Amino acid sequence: GFVKGTNEYALVGLTGGTGNNAACAIVDITTATNPVLKFTIPGPNSIWREIRTWGDYAYITTEASDNTFGITIANLSYLPDSVHLVYDSDSLIIRAHNIFIDTANAKLYGCAVATPSGFHALSVYDLSNPVYPELIYNYDEVGHVHDAYVYNDTAFLNCGNDGLRVIKSH
Repeated sequence: GFVKGTNEYALVGLTGGTGNNAACAIVDITTATNPVLKFTIPGPNSIWREIRTWGDYAYITTEASDNTFGITIANLSYLPDSVHLVYDSDSLIIRAHNIFIDTANAKLYGCAVATPSGFHALSVYDLSNPVYPELIYNYDEVGHVHDAYVYNDTAFLNCGNDGLRVIKSH
């Protein structure tokens, strides 16, 4: 979800694909009994979407194997009038199973991430400049990170067969 002024929005992952080609719907839910589709954000066909917000930005990705989507960053500050796509590239992330944003420390954690440099169990990006995430480090001490939760710069990682790992962020 996202709140702008007195308006509330749901950011809904869509399957995209032929004819639709949308990855995310932005729906005004200010009046819960009358939701209004405001905008869609394009993306490839996928049944899996990850959408997270930080500040006025939405970060959208998927783990679709044929993904050329990478990560899309949408500036939501212009709602309710428009949404601006400010980043749409696979130069940092080609696909990711899951993302988590540590809003207190401006960091994006990508779980099970395919990047141009290869596959990483976890990749952490600095969001000091929210439009241009910068890689801080990759964590590859396990084969796979399925999900992450971060609190006080400490990441709690669900690593599947490798169990729970707790790491202090760099």
